[in-house]
Amino acid sequence: MARDNSTSVPSSAISFALKVLPPFRNVVKSLTKPPPSTISVVRESRTEPQPSSPPLRPFLAILGQYLDEAGKCITQWHASGCHKGSPEEKQVLNLLTLLEEATKDTPDFQRKKPSTYSRSSYSNLEAILRRSPREKRNSAIKCIKNLGDIRSRSKSDREKFQAELENLGELTGDKSRECLSDLPTEGIKEVDRAEYVQELHTILVEACACSLAGNPGFIVNVGLPLIEVETEQDSVPFSLFISHLHTDEDTFWGWRETQIGVILQSKSITDHSHISPEEFCKLTRKQTLSYPVLRGTRGSLTKERDNPPSIMVVNEPSVSLGNLLYQKKLKDDDALRVKLSYLVAKAVWQFYDSHWMSEAWSKDTIHFMKEEDIRDQSILAYLQRPFITANIGSGKQGSSTPCASESETDEKPVSACLHSYPKILSLGIILLEIFRGEGIDRFRMQQRFRDSEGNLHTDADLVIAGFLIESEKKGGPRKDKYISNIRELLKEVIDFCIKPDVEKLGRDSTQVRANLRTHVVAPLYQLYFKSCPEDYIPDPIELSPDSVSKGGPSSSQNCRFGVSASITASDQQSLELRQVQNPVPIRRDTEFYDKMANDDAADDDSADGELQIGGNEAQGEEASRRRTDKWIEGFLNLLIKHDIAARTGPNVIKVAIIDSGIDYNHREVDRSRIRDCKSWIENSDARVDKVGHGTHIAGIILQLTTNVELYIGKVTDTKKFKRRDLITEAIKHARTEWKVNIISLSFGFDESDTDENREIQNCIKEEIIIFSSASNDGGEGSRTYPAAYDRVICIHSATPHGIVAASNPSAISWGNNFSTVGEMVRSYWHLPKIEEEGRDKGRAYEFRYQSGTSMAAPVAVSIAAFMIGYLRKYAEGHNWAIDPWTPLGMQAIFQKMKEDRDGYEWISLQRYFRQKKTVGEVLRSLKKRLT
Repeated sequence: MARDNSTSVPSSAISFALKVLPPFRNVVKSLTKPPPSTISVVRESRTEPQPSSPPLRPFLAILGQYLDEAGKCITQWHASGCHKGSPEEKQVLNLLTLLEEATKDTPDFQRKKPSTYSRSSYSNLEAILRRSPREKRNSAIKCIKNLGDIRSRSKSDREKFQAELENLGELTGDKSRECLSDLPTEGIKEVDRAEYVQELHTILVEACACSLAGNPGFIVNVGLPLIEVETEQDSVPFSLFISHLHTDEDTFWGWRETQIGVILQSKSITDHSHISPEEFCKLTRKQTLSYPVLRGTRGSLTKERDNPPSIMVVNEPSVSLGNLLYQKKLKDDDALRVKLSYLVAKAVWQFYDSHWMSEAWSKDTIHFMKEEDIRDQSILAYLQRPFITANIGSGKQGSSTPCASESETDEKPVSACLHSYPKILSLGIILLEIFRGEGIDRFRMQQRFRDSEGNLHTDADLVIAGFLIESEKKGGPRKDKYISNIRELLKEVIDFCIKPDVEKLGRDSTQVRANLRTHVVAPLYQLYFKSCPEDYIPDPIELSPDSVSKGGPSSSQNCRFGVSASITASDQQSLELRQVQNPVPIRRDTEFYDKMANDDAADDDSADGELQIGGNEAQGEEASRRRTDKWIEGFLNLLIKHDIAARTGPNVIKVAIIDSGIDYNHREVDRSRIRDCKSWIENSDARVDKVGHGTHIAGIILQLTTNVELYIGKVTDTKKFKRRDLITEAIKHARTEWKVNIISLSFGFDESDTDENREIQNCIKEEIIIFSSASNDGGEGSRTYPAAYDRVICIHSATPHGIVAASNPSAISWGNNFSTVGEMVRSYWHLPKIEEEGRDKGRAYEFRYQSGTSMAAPVAVSIAAFMIGYLRKYAEGHNWAIDPWTPLGMQAIFQKMKEDRDGYEWISLQRYFRQKKTVGEVLRSLKKRLT
């Protein structure tokens, strides 16, 4: 459009922009790619295939496109005589202001733009134009470089910059241009080995056809960082660890390192004799200080040579990622998380259409070999060396056997699920768990994610993952901007997997796989190479000798442990911590369970009652806390293994805790499981716990059960109290109004009380089980009340090894002396204002270790809830002579579970289930006791 410029003053801003844009654009262009020397260093220090000239700073590459458009537009305006004060000049002033901000350490891209031109306002641009002063120019260039570097600027800075550029209208051209993303989705030239991956599976299926193969035949761990060596194009080597135990042997079991170079069927193998399945069996069972290097294709496998071992592995089951997450073993190392995420995502892409992924992977499919440091015999796991684990052989269907219903899942969106691509969702969940450093299992146990029968809802994992990633997004930025940016980018990739764009992913397997590479693998590749230092090697994780065998070794890796063939490979590989499966209501004879493994912890106050706390973490040692944590972990493993789910209706167990209330607002308390709270203290809310004792008791039960709902009765605001009448009223309310099944009482009085005893006996007559703590007075006192009342189950405190604490009263000779873990038990703790001490300590939500019979009582309640849930699941419909969920029935169960130790009867789930190897044995044992 022609302009009348006869009386107009030419725009100085336009002239300055024409001069400064070319050198600014040259700076951006020079920063878009790294210098050749940087590329050569990267290639020497990485074993992964390199990208084909990728834009390592995509933000700057796309910024260059904006600047090109702006340069063309300004040239046209200048040629047409753009004048001072025109709308075009205003846009140019806005652009110059944005570019000036881009050269500052702390840019403000949303600052108010000037209405008139002043060259002094653009001193950094002037320095770039004139190349002086040199320090100022170099500083400005560094700021531009930092703007495009995830190490220095957050994505929000770049998003603000782009938004302002797009507000410049026609000056910056086409608005359909892609966003200024932090990571490229194109230009990554990963080597696609899908054909070789599938061919490897075919080779192993043929080789593992040994007639003596037991159940599950061969265990194969395939290295996920695929070997990078100079070799012919049509041969790809795979690193494997193979284990095989004959059905007629139970004396030896071990790993055999093996390398197989896979050749596609188009090539034939000559000059070597073919290895039969029986020879392959002998080869993989032979224990030497070398490993065989094999070469083959379907129908032909030969041995080429022997090599010295690459790593020293321990002949024990490998440890799963799920186990490490559960034990909080992943260190707060973002470089490690990036590397592990990249390796897992790349493996999913490589293995996507193969039989290796006939079932979607999970954290329990990813394993790490247990390696030994020969210098001190320590056992280590190296997270940079993950493996995919599978069962092969004997014609059994496991995770490595094709399954039509699963293999077709991702080719056709599944209408029954909210997520159309289960394998992509599973990858997103694994990446989310790596990112958070913990699994999602504890969320899956919540009642809201299960139906009326206790079965996990179909879309539970999707909903849980969605909420967790959204909560991560809402988290505030870290002080370390570099780390904050890395985590932000990881969240974007995870979010893409959990909530994928169907149009981006495509609707058939080929498209999905290609887009998985583009939108997940490629960004993680760039993030890994940009964020991990050149010499980065993560520290290994030290494992205790039994760290992967909570309750026993992984049954999939040793058929001596009696796992039924009906259990999936994923279950078998992960008895130490399995993903909760959708349970099916079962009505079976006892014999059906014979092969299902159980094993995978001042004033005179003598008349006052006292909350029986033994001590806190200041009175114990770190080793004691670790032992109790380990015992609790074994307890939770059994809970997950047997899926003692959060059942509703008649199967839910109603437990009343009569104590000091509960901190209802503690961030860890699952309020959906707190059914009612009532206080018998005047002007005192039961949902406020001034002592912390009641919260700790409730926390133990909430953490160790999934089939329990709690009713909170508050009878004290202090550690010591006298009002027995309030206790009696609370117990009566629990019986008549709440109609509970179990009552937990963790306090004691030296004297009995007639009304209190009468009400407790009324509860027992109505088949309410009463658990009470013994006492913490040691040899100076005796069993207190209510624990000393008839038919109340009295609980003493012991270490995880079953050794009773010195604070316990002496054992009695005329009744039971049950003990369970009560020393150094970790649970919720709330430290509010403590009136006794005369000062306000404020509010602190945390965990605390406590010891004493008070802590042992709720652990016993949790054991009782487990056993009730166990019997309702596996012996549903059985006509019991003595119902297990009655006071007499639970006494009988504890009698059957006990181990006599120094006059006390030690109760431990792990010990009992180690003795009773199968569900069938447990049912026969308890049925005999309860008849």
